[in-house]
Amino acid sequence: MHRILSVAALAVLAAGPLRGQTAPDTIKLRNDCRLAEQALRTGHPAPKVGWARTFLRNCQPQQWASASSAALNRLRTSTNDRELTQEWGAVSMLRDAGLLTVARSVALDRQASTGARVQALRYLAGLLDERGEYSFDLLTAGVPTSTREVRPVCSSGRAAGGQTRFTGVALPSDYRQQIRDAGVQVKSAGAPEAVRRAGECVVYVADGHST
Repeated sequence: MHRILSVAALAVLAAGPLRGQTAPDTIKLRNDCRLAEQALRTGHPAPKVGWARTFLRNCQPQQWASASSAALNRLRTSTNDRELTQEWGAVSMLRDAGLLTVARSVALDRQASTGARVQALRYLAGLLDERGEYSFDLLTAGVPTSTREVRPVCSSGRAAGGQTRFTGVALPSDYRQQIRDAGVQVKSAGAPEAVRRAGECVVYVADGHST
């Protein structure tokens, strides 16, 4: 009996440290996620930002959303359309309460650039499409046909099979109303024409239209 207990005890001792270990791949991923989050959040080191933007999809959605929120806040006055399209496009599949707040803030900020406001409104329109089935093209004032103007003010292209969605912090229960309200506000706030049209599109989508 004593010998049996000794063998069992040795087995437990041998297995114990293994349970406490973290796989090397997991440690590397965690470290890389921290590095990517820091690079995107701060913009430094600059050569790592592009890598970070893509890599963060492998990390916790909350990390991705938090770092992206900081990056998008930094770009609210940017007039670099390529940079804005790249950064906002990178989060098109990410649904997160913090990003919702940032997008609304940028969309309603009269000091923000027109490009940043339109991109923020495009993100908000995308949040209204829960299954990621549509890509919204914001915005023309309508497609003219001979002498009349045709609604809707925004067009959308249907994505085959929809897109994968990631969720960070859950959206508030009234998020659709918050988005619609933002669209209404920019429509009547003396905003640049492109922003007003984007607001019209957001309201149109919020009211249940997709095409």
